Amino acid sequence: MLRLARLRNITSWVQQKLPFSPLSSQFAPPIVFKDLKSLQKTHALLIQTALVEDSFYINRLINAYAENARLEDAILVFEHAKKTNIFIWNSVIRWAYLCGFNRVALDYFYRLLDHHEAIKFDVCSVKFALRACFDLGSVEDGVFIHRQVYKIDGEMLRNFYVCAEFIHMYGGLGCIDSARQVFDEMSERNEVVWSLMISKYIHNGYDGEAMSLFSRMRYEGFSFNSFIMVSLIGFSASLIDLSLGSCIHGCAIKSGLAGDSFVRTSLVDMYVKCGCINDAYRVLGEVLEPNIATWNSIISGSVNRYLFGDAVRLFKKVQLSDLRPNLVTMLSLISACAGLGSGKLCRCIHSFTVKLGIDTHLKVGNALLEMYSSIGAIDDVSKLFNIMQVKDVISWTTMINMYGSAGCPVNAMQFFWQMRSANVEPDMVSMVALLSACAVLGDIQKLKIFHNQIILWGLEFELHIGNSLISVYFKCGDMQSAEMLFSLMSQKSQVTWGAMIAGYIMNGQAENSMRLMIKMVTEDQTNKMDAALLVNGLSAIADLANLALCKQVHAYMITTGLEECSTVQNALISAYSKCGVVVDARKVFDKMNQKDTVSWNAIISGHGINGDGESAVSLYQEMGRRNEVQRDSITYTSILNVCSHAGLVDEGLNIFSNMVTDAVIKPEAEHYACVVDMLARAGRLSEAEKFVTHIVEEPSSSLYGAFLSGCRLYGHVNFVEHVVHMVPDGDPADPGHSVLLSNIYTAASMFDEAAKHRFSMKIKGLMKKPGMSVVQTCYS
Repeated sequence: MLRLARLRNITSWVQQKLPFSPLSSQFAPPIVFKDLKSLQKTHALLIQTALVEDSFYINRLINAYAENARLEDAILVFEHAKKTNIFIWNSVIRWAYLCGFNRVALDYFYRLLDHHEAIKFDVCSVKFALRACFDLGSVEDGVFIHRQVYKIDGEMLRNFYVCAEFIHMYGGLGCIDSARQVFDEMSERNEVVWSLMISKYIHNGYDGEAMSLFSRMRYEGFSFNSFIMVSLIGFSASLIDLSLGSCIHGCAIKSGLAGDSFVRTSLVDMYVKCGCINDAYRVLGEVLEPNIATWNSIISGSVNRYLFGDAVRLFKKVQLSDLRPNLVTMLSLISACAGLGSGKLCRCIHSFTVKLGIDTHLKVGNALLEMYSSIGAIDDVSKLFNIMQVKDVISWTTMINMYGSAGCPVNAMQFFWQMRSANVEPDMVSMVALLSACAVLGDIQKLKIFHNQIILWGLEFELHIGNSLISVYFKCGDMQSAEMLFSLMSQKSQVTWGAMIAGYIMNGQAENSMRLMIKMVTEDQTNKMDAALLVNGLSAIADLANLALCKQVHAYMITTGLEECSTVQNALISAYSKCGVVVDARKVFDKMNQKDTVSWNAIISGHGINGDGESAVSLYQEMGRRNEVQRDSITYTSILNVCSHAGLVDEGLNIFSNMVTDAVIKPEAEHYACVVDMLARAGRLSEAEKFVTHIVEEPSSSLYGAFLSGCRLYGHVNFVEHVVHMVPDGDPADPGHSVLLSNIYTAASMFDEAAKHRFSMKIKGLMKKPGMSVVQTCYS
């Protein structure tokens, strides 16, 4: 009697822990025990009372173990069960899927298929099996399940929910025709199935089919739901199709869904992406109480459209409301502050993230690092990096990239090795940043060390890394290694070809550059010439002064539709000018719809180098009358050079005087050198000497070179004596003014002084590079 009473008490206790539900155990609420021991104790008591053989308690145990992150124990309960039902099978399949063990879920579903005569699968079994197929990306498993369902219980394919799962699985894995077949074979369809099929068309890029199905849905009288509206609005946003988005907006209004918070958020996002900020504001203004998601949509959209100031003003409105900014809000705002480049604003936003308590979040930390890096606040970046508790490859890459861009390649490399010491694996972006730092350093030995590391990591033939290696080898002057790497690359993109062409130009190999460009056009059918490649090609043509090739490239531009690209047009103007055909350069310039500062600089310089100084000055004056373009430092350098070579001294001095008076562009060393060259060429050496000794605060090497050239031209040694003590020591790479001094003394028969300078050059290791000229006889 006592034992029976004890068993009754135990049973009562167990039923309190795992209460029986009159509903199917499939829908019984999960039990979360305070610890694993409590669950195991209940399990032990079930075994003592033999209740563990009851299918209801088996199912509750499986759910309890899985809910408490013990899937392996849940499976053991299932495997030891003497009697099972569909609810128990569904629990195992469902929890295997939810815990991420998709293949395990499918294995149990296939075992269930083997028992279909005793226990038949239901909608729940098929649903989680198909979702496991989707997560695995396995179309083959999905097709197999489809066949088995059709074979065992074809009527199930009439069920809305089963069909929706098949459409979701097929459409999500790119089998849009199979998804459409399931859709078409349905005898009846509801709004959910229509919406799902349309969204799958959109997901797979079938724009016309999506809109056709949408029209058919309207024609058959089905009402829209917020899901389909959000999908269609997102679709129009991805296409940046304002007219389509406006039509869908109208449908949303007619169907009474325009007030839905998800629909409004999507509308705001769509209008922002289509560039209609005012329409986005109007939709936002119609929302009585916009939620933080709606604000996030318009703030991030403004940032994506580079409207950083608008993003900050919108954030201030969020602050005035009762809403609390979240992680998404702050990430968008950090990007906006980086775009504005205001150090004060950046620090304010940083403080606000601290106030919100999200400054320790890794994404926020990385965004703050990038923000401070973009405004050049190296000290702030270093402090923030040092206090970050968690760092990932993005954090380290930001540091490497920042120091490389700041001209501190040694620091960049140190951070790379620290990253490796911290057991953080480099990715493609970090390796490209490191290679950029190597390019700044110009150390071929260190570059080869890193190249060896890249080979060990198996990243050598990653396209982006291969392209970067080619560029860096050229920048370090190792053309042979760049050529070898290029020949070994199995995959080449436009960037690859462009890196080779630009590298040859950089190393003075314009002819090789042109040969490679011709080879690309004739042999590589997968890559076509783009604007960047054409600019590099035209640069090589300009160096070679090859008019025939210039005209061929111009014809290619016309046939490929690149003639209207302003960047290419600017390069074409320079190429024609350097080929000596300024008339054709002027034709290109006059036909341009939009002329920027670079265009004006190119045509001014073109007229100058072809001896038409007056036309160049006239163009310079016309440029000043145009409100849409502004002169820059290069404009003044070009026109002052033109005036110098054309003998237009008074015009040049007047232009320089206006430059100083206007104070828009501050004169730099090259501008002063142009003025000195202008005066020296005209024989006005006394004015040039005064300019060198009194007007310029810190005379440059080029300025002395210009003055000495004039002295040599007119044989005035006395002027040389006045400034010779001011001439700086020569640069081994550019011994020009040292050679000039020697030549001036030789021309004046002052051979002792000339010999002294020649000996001084030898002691200092200065050596004049021999000149080189090219005469083209033919080109094939």
